[in-house]
Amino acid sequence: MKTRRQVALILVAATAAACVDKGNRALSQAISNHDFAAADEMIRAGKDVNYSEGGETTLMILATTNDAEAVRFLLDHKANVDLADRHGRTALMYAAWKGQVENIRLLVAADAKLEAFADQGQTAVSVAKAAKQDEAVAVLLSLGANDVPAKAMD
Repeated sequence: MKTRRQVALILVAATAAACVDKGNRALSQAISNHDFAAADEMIRAGKDVNYSEGGETTLMILATTNDAEAVRFLLDHKANVDLADRHGRTALMYAAWKGQVENIRLLVAADAKLEAFADQGQTAVSVAKAAKQDEAVAVLLSLGANDVPAKAMD
């Protein structure tokens, strides 16, 4: 059985974690709403631009949208372009899936790995092909990606 002190410490830790999560969600929301001044202030106060909600970072989510300004903001604030979700997919794969060519260009310019493999062996090119995003495929190839089939995973 836990002592009152142990229970109190557990509650304090849980409350602190909830506050951090809430603050990071607020950062994601500010960026999504183009409230870049507030987002910049939150980042200076220590909020994490690479915060992951359910396995997806704000960069991954915004990479699927037509919001290059928000993607650029995250990249300017050192968002990690090669973080992967729980399936190994990167922001570049998300952008490729939705055919967001401007975001693809931004991510590659920020040194996103063109040849990263997701858990099922997909690359950004194979994701774009599967989603029938021909323009995204063409852009990825023009930026140096290889046209290799997805790896078969054992």
